[in-house]
Amino acid sequence: VVQERAGPAARGKDFWKVPTGLVDAGEDIAKAAEREVFEETGIRVQFEGVLGFREQHNAGVERKTDIVFLCKARPLSTDIVRCERELADCKWMPANEFANLPIWPEGSVYWTFNRMCVEQALQGRGKMKGPRINHVPAFTPWKLPRGFGDSYTWLYSGLPQKRNWP
Repeated sequence: VVQERAGPAARGKDFWKVPTGLVDAGEDIAKAAEREVFEETGIRVQFEGVLGFREQHNAGVERKTDIVFLCKARPLSTDIVRCERELADCKWMPANEFANLPIWPEGSVYWTFNRMCVEQALQGRGKMKGPRINHVPAFTPWKLPRGFGDSYTWLYSGLPQKRNWP
């Protein structure tokens, strides 16, 4: 988990969140998630899917639509190297401790995002205050031909990729 140095998420020493960032032009969601975690924490991860996303209209100073993807990833390394330019702090935190931080009102979008992260990590194990989410499916990327030309595109789906469709 991380604490931002500046910006709207820099809310004090007890405000911890998952690493976040922007997608570069032409960058896939998977690569952006892996890159952002590494840039902020020095931890290499392997993208495993999208747990959910939120959409907000009239966001920020430009009043545009903002879409945030909550991604699932598996750590490939554990040593933290904090990006001092962006972060005040970062650390490993037990999932149930993160879920029980009193930083968001219960039922709010970011409270739910945090719950989805923790439930995915705990897989029904452990103890948390408040309601539990029984199952958090991940939308995994399917690399599929576009149907014309030789190019491919990514479709994210909660369906199994091994399918016997006609």
